Parts: sequence; C-alpha cells; structure tokens
Amino acid sequence: VIVLKRGSYFGMLSPFDLMQLANTIRTVEAQRRNPLSGLPGNDQINELINAYADRRDARRVFAYIDISNFKPFNDKFGFEVGDRAILLLTDQLKRVQDISGEMLGHIGGDDFFAAANGEGVERFPDLLRRVPGKFSTNIATLLPQDFKNAAEYTGITRDGQKTQFSMIGCTVVCLTYSEASDIPAATGMVKKLSALKSKARKIQQEFLGEAGAQNPHA
Repeated sequence: VIVLKRGSYFGMLSPFDLMQLANTIRTVEAQRRNPLSGLPGNDQINELINAYADRRDARRVFAYIDISNFKPFNDKFGFEVGDRAILLLTDQLKRVQDISGEMLGHIGGDDFFAAANGEGVERFPDLLRRVPGKFSTNIATLLPQDFKNAAEYTGITRDGQKTQFSMIGCTVVCLTYSEASDIPAATGMVKKLSALKSKARKIQQEFLGEAGAQNPHA
C-alpha cells in the first residue's frame, strides 16, 4: 500500500503492517467504549460537544439520561439484574438514535448522553420523552415473580438503614440550541445538563426539555 502525505509519496505499508495498524485502531477504539454497553465513552462525548462549542451553524439537542434509585435496586436484586437494566435502557436509547440521533454515549454507571443535530432535532425530544414510560414497563421483565407488579421494595440506604424505594425508572432531560445560540464546551454542557436533571428530580418529572440558551442575536 502506497502512503501519501499532502499528495506526495511518503512510503509504503506491507499487508502485515496494514493489518497491525487496523488492529491497533480497533483496540484503541474498543478502549474508548464502555465495556458493558459498547457505547462511546466520555472522551468521545467530550470531543463531540467541544466540536460544536461556539458554532452557530445548525440546531442541536443534547440529552442526559439516567436511572433513578439504581444503587439500592442493584444492591437488592444483584449486579446481573442491574447490568440487564442498564442494557435494557441502552437498547431503548439505540432505537431513538437510529431514528434521529447523531450520537449515543455512556458516561458511566447508569448515566447516558445523547445528541441530535440538523434534521434529527425536530423528532429527538419527542422520541426521548417516550423512553421513561417504556423503560418502567419493561423493567418488570427483569424482576423475580414476586416483584413483577411491585411499585416499591425494601432496600438499604447508603448509611445502612432499611427504607422503601420506588421501583427504578429513568429521568431524561434535554437542551435544545438554535442556529444562533452559543453552545458551551463539554464542562459547561455537563453542568447545565446536571442542573436540569436535578430540577427534573425536584419537580418529579421523568422528562424535562428546555432551550439551551436564548438567541443572543435576536
């Protein structure tokens, strides 16, 4: 294989060298993905957000999704059921991404990130709005028979006290940016999405969407 650099001859790669390079690229890419879901991790998420920071060329939506009461659920029903719950949410989010999303990433644990841009922006929030209800319905398929219709269960708090927890669900929040809005870099975006998630939890909303910024040029 002939290698060019800026249009000029640079060298050659043997078939063996090419295979090694391909394997290295695949290894690096795999390391950047979440081992459970196989989704892009924080590096790719930050790269995407930063690539859009301060660009005003298209409408975009950024979303944060997480599972509520996941730790006591995981402690109660075991890591295998907990992992299956994460994969259940992953599958639902992948369906949304396939329809109108640009990127679906796994921040870690039970936290996810999603983004849409261009034509996908119109449908993206409405598709995300349906995720919590479907997740809550399907979670019963993972539970022991005695808990399939349970709305709550007895679990252990972080300080070791027994208490009643609502069955897990998920919270979805999203920020929509117009073509004329400045998009913050990754750190600022995470802070804005985290604040919106806290607001959604406080007012007990499974889905909450807001404008990411007012149009500064209006």
